[in-house]
Amino acid sequence: MSSYVGLDVSVKSVSICVVEADGAVIARGEVPSDPDQITAFLVSTRQMLNVLSTRVAFYRFG
Repeated sequence: MSSYVGLDVSVKSVSICVVEADGAVIARGEVPSDPDQITAFLVSTRQMLNVLSTRVAFYRFG
């Protein structure tokens, strides 16, 4: 089954929600706005295998 990741990004933190295609929540959390922290959260949910095919880009402004 497919999994999806939703990110609510602000300057200081990112709220993350990982759900299955049927809407069942797999994981939910908040991490600092840092690419390494976001990646660590996703890896810890073991869902990274399902999102590797999605190209993710992180942009830093300023």
